[in-house]
Amino acid sequence: ADRVRIRRLANVELAGPVPPEDMGREFAAARLFLLTSTREGTPTVVLEAIAVGLPVVVTPCNDFSDIVVDGRGGFIVADWSAKDIASRIETVLKDTELW
Repeated sequence: ADRVRIRRLANVELAGPVPPEDMGREFAAARLFLLTSTREGTPTVVLEAIAVGLPVVVTPCNDFSDIVVDGRGGFIVADWSAKDIASRIETVLKDTELW
């Protein structure tokens, strides 16, 4: 949150904890789901995003290979490189077939 404020990023919203009953509305308002965690257990929110057809971009914080197929509904980035993450986000936003 501090980085968003310090850098005055107007196109980033950090929602924090969202009640389960509001998740559908949040997903419907989004164009993609981005997960930048460094470590994850069971990534329920990734499964939920995929279930409603939202493309995902995830870091390799878990083995997502069984649920995210690159280019088909999302991408697993190779590392936590901002350049790679931004590239995948750009790909998703330009390719309406992924929506």
